[in-house]
Amino acid sequence: MVGDERMGDAGARALSRSLQVAGIDTVYVGRPGGAPEIAALATNLRADAVELCLPHGGGVTVLRDLLRELRRLGRPEVGIVVHRV
Repeated sequence: MVGDERMGDAGARALSRSLQVAGIDTVYVGRPGGAPEIAALATNLRADAVELCLPHGGGVTVLRDLLRELRRLGRPEVGIVVHRV
C-alpha cells in the first residue's frame, strides 16, 4: 500500500489494518519516491496488487509510469487499485 505525500497516510494505514483483519496479507510501505520504486517493491515483495492513495485530480502520470515500470520488470499482471482522497 502506498500513500501520497500531499495527504496524511492515516487512511492508507487504516485500510491496511482492515485488510489484515479480514485475512488479506498486506504490506504498508509508506510513501515511496515514485513509480520505479513502487514497481521495484511490488516485484521484490511478489505482490499480486498495489494500492495507491492519490489526491483528487492527480496521479495519471504516476499510474502510466507505474504500468510502464511493471511491464519493464516483467510483472504486467500486478493489479493496481486506486482510491482518491
